[in-house]
Amino acid sequence: MKTLIRTVALLLVLAALIPSVAACNSSGNKDTTTTTTEDPSKEPVRDSQAILMGNKYAVAGAEYVLTICKKYYNDRTHIVYRGMSQKYAAEIWYVASYIEMLAEAYRLYPDNAEIKKYYLYALDKCLPQYLVSNVRVTTPDRTASGLSYYNAGHRSSGDFYYDDNAWICWQLFEAYELLKEDKYLKQANDVLEFLINGWRDNGGGIYWDKTHKGIGTCSTAPTICCLMKSYELTKNEEHLALAKEYYAWANEKLLDKGTGLYFAGIGDPWQPSYDQGTMILSGIMLYEATQEDEYYAAAKKTAARCVTHSFDIKGNRKEYTVEIRENPYYCSWAFSWLVRGTIRYINASEKQNELFMNYLKQLLDTRFGTQNKKTGLYDHYFGTASAGWVDSKTDTSKMFESDDLLLMPTGYATMLLLCGYYDAYVSDSVAKAQQGQ
Repeated sequence: MKTLIRTVALLLVLAALIPSVAACNSSGNKDTTTTTTEDPSKEPVRDSQAILMGNKYAVAGAEYVLTICKKYYNDRTHIVYRGMSQKYAAEIWYVASYIEMLAEAYRLYPDNAEIKKYYLYALDKCLPQYLVSNVRVTTPDRTASGLSYYNAGHRSSGDFYYDDNAWICWQLFEAYELLKEDKYLKQANDVLEFLINGWRDNGGGIYWDKTHKGIGTCSTAPTICCLMKSYELTKNEEHLALAKEYYAWANEKLLDKGTGLYFAGIGDPWQPSYDQGTMILSGIMLYEATQEDEYYAAAKKTAARCVTHSFDIKGNRKEYTVEIRENPYYCSWAFSWLVRGTIRYINASEKQNELFMNYLKQLLDTRFGTQNKKTGLYDHYFGTASAGWVDSKTDTSKMFESDDLLLMPTGYATMLLLCGYYDAYVSDSVAKAQQGQ
């Protein structure tokens, strides 16, 4: 009873903190009585207001998004800061995480004018400052002209990274889905052509960076996701064929067949959470497009293994604590991609693997009380500093150079919003309620 009272009190407090968020949902009803394997992210959610008002993750996530935007975004210069204590333009990877956060917020609260304002600022005014257009790119495999991509540094400085461009490409496809503006589809396909040009003809895989040396899951897997997103939107059969080819290569070269987990790269034993998330996501997207069971089976095995691989559970079944096993430097962002892939899997799998989401929500519950009254930030480390990630051989001198780096709060806000979406529209409890059980 005490737990129930505390939960209700928290919901009331959160709702009072952001009335603009709570009131942003339209009152139109959406028929959700039929289970589907369609991507639940194709449209902004305009469902009954009560579902989101009563969801502590969605409400807290939307509040946190607005806090982050006001503290990290300069609406005069239209740059997003690397950190509150490092007020200079963030790298494109960080910008991608900022847009990811805003996309998830807009998906849940499409009628919130402030969220939409910052979302459009990021897409139309901040992101173009990193763009390199209509250039020639030479790889060890080919030379192509007329390509466009995003450099790592502000004002198109620095070098390009294929994984950074894959995160941006995905967000541009998302923007087209959510905002229905053709310019974002064109921009997404422009970047996708750059990513395809990064495929290694002799040996396979998408290169990692401008040196064209490293081959990794972090660049190949999200490229597969982008190819599948293009196929879902435009039915481009060539992109579907490439997605199949790239996925087959990843399963042959990067998969630990014993565990179902994917290595970070050829010869790299690390198995980061975002690589698992993007491979789960791409596998389920391929399964939904082709109905070929091999894709579902692979995603299922990876998703199931991630429950024990990604969480450190201490205690017994009744009383336990949860921590995340991930690089503490960007654990929030990395884990958000695993959450995204897991939700897509659960939505397509008749609610299997909900234990993962239960662990995550319990972990987030322990963080609600960690918000710093001065900075507005939560504890983003999720116990990773003590969960065995750092060993005696790890150089930690620069790992925690700042605890307010943009990647941390944006990833955290994204996880809150994804949990809110999951609770409101995907979880088994929602399905049972819809069926009158």
